[in-house]
Amino acid sequence: MSLISAMGVCAEKFGLSSLLVAVAALGIGTECFASEAQPPKTDEPHELLAFEILRDAIPRETVKGAGKVPAFAAHVRDIFLEGGFAPEDVELVPYGETTSLLVRYRGDGSSGRQPILFSSHFDVVPADPADWVRNPYELQEDDTFYFGRGVLDNKFDIAILTASFVRLKSEGFVPNRDLIIAFT
Repeated sequence: MSLISAMGVCAEKFGLSSLLVAVAALGIGTECFASEAQPPKTDEPHELLAFEILRDAIPRETVKGAGKVPAFAAHVRDIFLEGGFAPEDVELVPYGETTSLLVRYRGDGSSGRQPILFSSHFDVVPADPADWVRNPYELQEDDTFYFGRGVLDNKFDIAILTASFVRLKSEGFVPNRDLIIAFT
């Protein structure tokens, strides 16, 4: 790694450039010393849930042809069911070798408006560990970032949306229209 590259990654660690977030997520720049990710220091169960979902997701090789998306989708479905969503509102939709997950958070309809759709995807592109400085299939962190295959695209979104919907449901929130998640 060049000195300029190492300086760039470490500069991002200290908040000097948002452009280098993608570089950091690829695991470039051991000068910033990543280690296995630890749960956040919080008493908030939903923050811990988001972390646990992400930590569970990173090792899953959800690439085309690996056939592992259906198991991941079923795991996320179970989180919604355990979080209080009715089985009829959480649907796995098989499609070829993969699976989508649709979740409906029922609103009271008081707005008279159409549902809001939140979309993300389970699949990621392949990662050859030989091309990475860090293990792409282990969630790691330094003082600023998480590292691992899918942290930016798109397992983080799966974790945050799932934990947010479960939190809202547990707090008794009723939206004024339906909210729908489509994880494809």
